[in-house]
Amino acid sequence: MFSTFLTVALFLAPVFQGALAEFPVSTPDSLTQCGPGHVGWDPRTGPYHVFVVNPDDPCGEEIADLGETDKTWLDFTVSWAAGTKVQLYIEDATGDDAWSGALTIGEGDGSCLTGGADAAAAAAASSARATPSVAPIGAANAGTDPIGNAAPSVRQVNTPLMALGAVAAFVAVAL
Repeated sequence: MFSTFLTVALFLAPVFQGALAEFPVSTPDSLTQCGPGHVGWDPRTGPYHVFVVNPDDPCGEEIADLGETDKTWLDFTVSWAAGTKVQLYIEDATGDDAWSGALTIGEGDGSCLTGGADAAAAAAASSARATPSVAPIGAANAGTDPIGNAAPSVRQVNTPLMALGAVAAFVAVAL
């Protein structure tokens, strides 16, 4: 009996941890070089710390630190060269984290990059990572729903499937 309980507990622990640990992020449809960026997420325990990371190495060195906010959204200037791959990472005050989908920075005017448009083209050709100068915009969209138009994330779809799998496993063990 104890071994059955232990097996079920060990099987269900990651299911509940996965369901409770992360929170949905509204991934922007696109980001344009030197254009405005906006990201929002479901409320958790603030303040929230927002980072930009390389989606090919999300646990490596961050591309940019967008700072902390008590809001459930952040507006910023996209100061990375066109062609740069980015992913937004949000961590709340309790250490729970959330990830946006991966995005590739689209073509823009290049005025916010050091050296203007010529530097933007050179940076995109030479590296997928650029060192940005991030300038938060502030409360331009105060009162708007940051998650309202978001598609479901993998986490949102995966969690119910994991829970159903756990129930099925529990029933199978009980038989």
